[in-house]
Amino acid sequence: MKNVKIVFATASPQRKWLCRMAGIEAEFVKSNVREKKKGDSPEKLAVQNAILKARKLAAKHQNCLIIGADTLVWIGNRTIGKPKNSLDAKRMLLNLSGKWHHVVTGVAILFKERGCAFASITKVKFRKISDLELEKYIKGREWASKAGAYAFQGLGKGFVENVIGDKDNVIGLPVKKLKTALKKFGICNALGAYATEQIRYKKDMAGDSRI
Repeated sequence: MKNVKIVFATASPQRKWLCRMAGIEAEFVKSNVREKKKGDSPEKLAVQNAILKARKLAAKHQNCLIIGADTLVWIGNRTIGKPKNSLDAKRMLLNLSGKWHHVVTGVAILFKERGCAFASITKVKFRKISDLELEKYIKGREWASKAGAYAFQGLGKGFVENVIGDKDNVIGLPVKKLKTALKKFGICNALGAYATEQIRYKKDMAGDSRI
C-alpha cells in the first residue's frame, strides 16, 4: 500500500506528543462531537465515543485513514470524565486519593470500507493526597481537560503509587496497540521502519472489538 494520509480526530496535546514520539505522521483535527456520557461498560463507552469522533471526520476526509480516541477513568461502578471546574476537579481527586482506579482508552480506525475499534485498560493506584498538595494542584490548573482531573505525564504523576498496564494509555493513547492495528491496515507512513507489502486486515485480531 502506498502512503496514506492519516487524520487523527483529536486536539489533545498529549496524543499529538505520543504520536510524534512513536513516529506516527498525522494531521490533528478536533472533531467537535457531543460525547456519550453513559454506556453498557466503560470500555464500550470509550469505544463508542472514539467511533463518533472518527465518523465525524470521515465524510470530509474520504481518502484518508481516520483515527478517533477517547479516554475516561472509572472507579468502582462510576465513570469519571473531564472536570467541569476546579470544584469538580477537587471532588474527583479526593475520590481517587488512596485508591485503585482504571483508565480506559477507546480507539477507532476507519479507512474507506474497512474499520476496527478496540479498548485498552490500565490499572492505577493513587497514594493519599494531602490537603496542601491538592490545593496547590488545583491552583496550577493542570487538571483542566484531563480525564480524572490529573495529568500522568505532568505533576499528576506524583500522586501515582503504582501502575499495572500500558502507561501511554494513562496519558491518552495506547501507542503499541495502535501501531499494531495500523500494521494490519498496511499503513507505511505511520510506522517508521515498517514499509513493506500490504497486509490485509484480519478479523481475528486478538482483544479487539469491530465496527
